[in-house]
Amino acid sequence: MMNRLFGKPKPETNALQTLDKLNETLEMLEKKEKVLLKKAGQEVEKAKEYTRAKNKRAAIQCLKRKRLYEQQVEQLGNFQLRIHDQMIMLEGAKATTETVDALRSGASAMKAMQKATNIDDVDKTMDEINEQTENMKQIQEALSTPIGAAADFDEVISRFEADLYALINTNRRCEGKKARPKYLEASSTIFISNIFPERGEKGVSRVSDFIHHHEQRIVMSKKRGLSLEEKREKMLQIFYDSQDFFLLKELEKMGPKKGVISQSVKDVIQSLVDDDLVAKDKIGISVYFWSLPSCAGNQLRSVRQKLESDLQGSNKKLAELVDQCDALKKGREESEERTEALAQLQDIEKKHKELKNEMVQFADNDPATLEAMRAAIEVAHQSANRWTDNIFTLRQWCSNNFPQAKEQLEHLYTEAGITEDFDYLELSSFPLSSSSHDPETPKQLLVEDQA
Repeated sequence: MMNRLFGKPKPETNALQTLDKLNETLEMLEKKEKVLLKKAGQEVEKAKEYTRAKNKRAAIQCLKRKRLYEQQVEQLGNFQLRIHDQMIMLEGAKATTETVDALRSGASAMKAMQKATNIDDVDKTMDEINEQTENMKQIQEALSTPIGAAADFDEVISRFEADLYALINTNRRCEGKKARPKYLEASSTIFISNIFPERGEKGVSRVSDFIHHHEQRIVMSKKRGLSLEEKREKMLQIFYDSQDFFLLKELEKMGPKKGVISQSVKDVIQSLVDDDLVAKDKIGISVYFWSLPSCAGNQLRSVRQKLESDLQGSNKKLAELVDQCDALKKGREESEERTEALAQLQDIEKKHKELKNEMVQFADNDPATLEAMRAAIEVAHQSANRWTDNIFTLRQWCSNNFPQAKEQLEHLYTEAGITEDFDYLELSSFPLSSSSHDPETPKQLLVEDQA
């Protein structure tokens, strides 16, 4: 009857049962992670077998499946991290609930004691209760703030990053010490353990990795730049160590870890591809790069075979040239007749050179040169008379069509150099090979050009 009037009481949430369920889920995720890692390792072994069998496409497919397994493993890691955060929040909420229950018990006890106290005691007690209540609100707000691994470590980094750099720089100033300072690792471990005791070894490990990373950045900034050959060796080592396939973006992220800046990774990889030390293939819209130690050995063996083949060809050609040289030496042995013939040849060459120089001196009187000059003069003479005839024809046309402008035309002719003595050229004083000039010839040529 009471349940019908007031309803059934809500079952209380058992925090311990919830934590147990989260632990079971965490164990399940860890088992699944191990299975996926095992499958990824099997795919790598298959890829190696296909590579030895020169089945490149099958090897790429195996590595693609391996990458999918690794992505699932990474996703499971994120799930585990979220479960850890949820467990921490539940433990904090449980502590808050117990604290509130205790405060309620205290408030009930104070109410029971009100009858035995006077008004001054009541006012004082109320002030204390208000103060405690305000403190509890602050505690609840602090406990209700979302807690995540990234936020925790960001807060830690912001508080001791300056001290970290000071410690590292102090250690670098010490002469003859290249190892990381032991006190730095110990102090960071104690610091993280005190602030985040629930993180345990994982939290300490992550902060130690952060310290090591920043220390390496400082050391690398003080080193000289790597040469091209050193960069090539660093990038090849990435391929040989992982025996995996990479995109260019992935290589640009991995290059700085080896001391190769991301801006130069593309040029270094392209030089390795040009030298056949790294293979490249486009699958879909992505371009993959890879280089396995076995592939490098095969490439070196093929280069060696090519060089040996070139050496054999060069040796064969050398032998042929030696035989030709021996054949040409036959009949050219030193003798008195040969010496006398060579002396005569030198005398003939000397005389030929003297005659050639003498001909150069009389080149202007060469009959062939004179005949060419006559031919050129005749062509120029005919061209001049042809243009003279054209001028006369144009002058006659202007007079016929513009009789009213005769004076202006005469003035224009005079300015252009066409005077009354303007006439055809005669070359009677120069002996020509052809017949003398006929004044009618230019007119005939003009008529032919117009036709």
